Amino acid sequence: MSFRALVIPEDPTYNGYILMPDRDGKSGAAGGENRVEQIAALETHARDGGRWLLGCAAIEEIEVWLMGGHPEKLGELGIGWKDVREEPKPSVGSFVRFLDRFGDQSVGRGRQKLMVEACRSLRGLLDRCEELKVLVGRLRAGDGRPPRA
Repeated sequence: MSFRALVIPEDPTYNGYILMPDRDGKSGAAGGENRVEQIAALETHARDGGRWLLGCAAIEEIEVWLMGGHPEKLGELGIGWKDVREEPKPSVGSFVRFLDRFGDQSVGRGRQKLMVEACRSLRGLLDRCEELKVLVGRLRAGDGRPPRA
């Protein structure tokens, strides 16, 4: 997958972007693709073009963040947080069990409602998902902003 296909418009009304794709196991292990390095290159490319982009690769998939906001629900399922974080494809593993139990019949099976609930406990979510904590720190610090002309 090429992130270069993500075109950032030169519309001056947009002043910043946040990119949060799944890491999908692309950690650079064994010389493979490294999603974090890809995002860093995109941030540099955007900054060189006078735009602001911050990226954060969800380990391993964004569904993990949703589950991270519901530790009590994971406990009800007997799923440990460490197991979720180490699972290579949680969207087809533990997340399926999670949605089967706590989702609903709406479009997306309740993902939006569950994510809103997860974000109500942002501190706990940041404690469990280090990559999100780093992103929030970077946002607060204004990291990656292009120099003002």
